[in-house]
Amino acid sequence: MSPSAEAGVTGQLSNWIHSLKLDDVPKDVQTRGKYLILDGLACALNGAHVPWSEDAAKAVFEFEEPGRHTVFGWEEVRVSLFLSLLFLCFVFFAYIEVV
Repeated sequence: MSPSAEAGVTGQLSNWIHSLKLDDVPKDVQTRGKYLILDGLACALNGAHVPWSEDAAKAVFEFEEPGRHTVFGWEEVRVSLFLSLLFLCFVFFAYIEVV
């Protein structure tokens, strides 16, 4: 499957990602990526329940209907439309609390 505009930036990036193999990525970059993933998860766990994250989550819970995707750090289940945004808010709010 090729992107709709192969010559464009998105098409080039998509093709590069599609052809990339883990062995092509230097070990130090792989390790850094793993640490960044763990950092993001830890921040999301911490940031899921700071006061402003709870306000954001409750607003999404009122707006979104129940679905099949678990909200990170909550026992709520919703559709996925806003969950990625909510997850990013949790990570961002965790950093705000630290700073």
